[in-house]
Amino acid sequence: MNILGIAGSLIEAPSQTALFKNIQKNLSDPIEFNLIDIEGIPLFSREKYWEDADKLVQINELISRADAVILSVAECNRTIEPALKSALEWLSYQIHPLRDKPVMLIGSSSDFYGTAYAQPIIRQILAAPGVGAHVFSGHEFLLGHAVQAFDEQGILIETKTSDFLVACLQDFLAFSQASISAKEGKRSAQPIVLKENEEHPITEEDSEWLKPYIIENSSETLSIVQTDTDAGASERDDHVIVPDDLTTDADSGASIS
Repeated sequence: MNILGIAGSLIEAPSQTALFKNIQKNLSDPIEFNLIDIEGIPLFSREKYWEDADKLVQINELISRADAVILSVAECNRTIEPALKSALEWLSYQIHPLRDKPVMLIGSSSDFYGTAYAQPIIRQILAAPGVGAHVFSGHEFLLGHAVQAFDEQGILIETKTSDFLVACLQDFLAFSQASISAKEGKRSAQPIVLKENEEHPITEEDSEWLKPYIIENSSETLSIVQTDTDAGASERDDHVIVPDDLTTDADSGASIS
């Protein structure tokens, strides 16, 4: 497995580099670990092209090659740093390397609350359609008083803090492996699994636009699972198959049964 660490702070760079040092010492073969920061990424502008910035080219290649990403964040005025926000704008405009990529968040700050305010914000950004990352949830590593948290060698002083970081890392590796397996399963999934009946026959035309999807149909539910992220259902959103006994709200389209 190839893991990329992204130090997403210019303000808290020393403590975040130390955090990654603690992560790396707990990784063993065959895991490959690389680390990159966001220094040198220009301010986002639609008037510029990402390939003109060497750092963007480098980080795009590293993210694309990685199986999973660990992103560190800092906190500035109860939000994320402008430099990280700008970097994510670049990585979701003309290029989308984080799409479907497992991402774990870690944070460090000299404040008491660590990155308690910044991490929910970055989670929303990473889940946005242009980014589309698979953000690891349930574990929030929010290191406060980061300056005092490490010894002279950059190792975490508190054993409980170190143990929690390792526990988060172990669970993230399992999450990443499951995400990779699910992605591979989607590629090999059968195009259509649909119970055909007289009420909802599948025409030749329907078969074409349904190809990227797995359809599960019963008397009570209908679920559509997309198997190709590049194929959009919006092109044929006039095709809606609903079982006879499933009542829907005429205004919102939401099920009320």
